[in-house]
Amino acid sequence: MLKVSYNKLWKLIIDKEMSKAQLRKRTGIAASTFSKMNKSECVSLEIIVKLCHVLDCDIGDVVGVLRVGIEPTQLLTPRGNSADE
Repeated sequence: MLKVSYNKLWKLIIDKEMSKAQLRKRTGIAASTFSKMNKSECVSLEIIVKLCHVLDCDIGDVVGVLRVGIEPTQLLTPRGNSADE
């Protein structure tokens, strides 16, 4: 399974001496969206672009994708087929 991570975003705003509340206000992003991000849930690309615009950075500076509980070879196996077949 792949999981989204916003750890880069949280580190970036600390480096810029900005709080999550300040970022939310500057971007106009809803509190419910920030709640999703705090839980490492997916948000729209439009939200990520707003964050990048305000923080003057690229997408890779605010979001990452983590592999959770799978081996890299499982990513290449078609669905419905096991690697043992």
